[in-house]
Amino acid sequence: EAGGSVHHTILLWPLPHLIVAISLAAASKRLGKAGKPVMWAVLGVLAISGILLTDEYYTRMRRNGGSESWTDAIFRLNTYVAKVPAKSVVSMDWGILEGLRFLSYGKLPLVGADGRISKPELSAEDREVATQIVSDSGNLYIAHTKEAQIFPVNEKFLKLAAGLGYRRDSVAVIADSFGRPTFEVYRLVRASQ
Repeated sequence: EAGGSVHHTILLWPLPHLIVAISLAAASKRLGKAGKPVMWAVLGVLAISGILLTDEYYTRMRRNGGSESWTDAIFRLNTYVAKVPAKSVVSMDWGILEGLRFLSYGKLPLVGADGRISKPELSAEDREVATQIVSDSGNLYIAHTKEAQIFPVNEKFLKLAAGLGYRRDSVAVIADSFGRPTFEVYRLVRASQ
């Protein structure tokens, strides 16, 4: 369960890279005196290629902003949430909880709800936990806006809350430095209120 991206696989399985390095070292020995200069040249090409690739990503990020999961809106969100009283701050999507925990130095009362609610079918225990989260009026909820969401957990949660007689009361929408709405902060209130 380490994730689906290639970088997770590389972190878990560095052996292919080790094999390539050993093969290149062996090849350099077979080249005799020319081995070291050839390997330094290969290393130089790889290093320059890596620097150019990093520069390309940096240029795109500066021009277009980060992706939904890596956004500078997390800084504004942290500043905002630190000022709002809440018993618990409930993260409703992937990529919110860890950023806030880091930026607040662990001082925010953070709870991650996405893992409990994102299952295709909720067990009785999952429903009980979700009901407890919904019914606590001291909770503050943070979700990505519909355009920026990573996993559609929030809609499922709001349907569950509506079934229990609650509705979303939007408190704030936090935008990134490009003005794109990224996070929604809300509370749940009784539908009759």
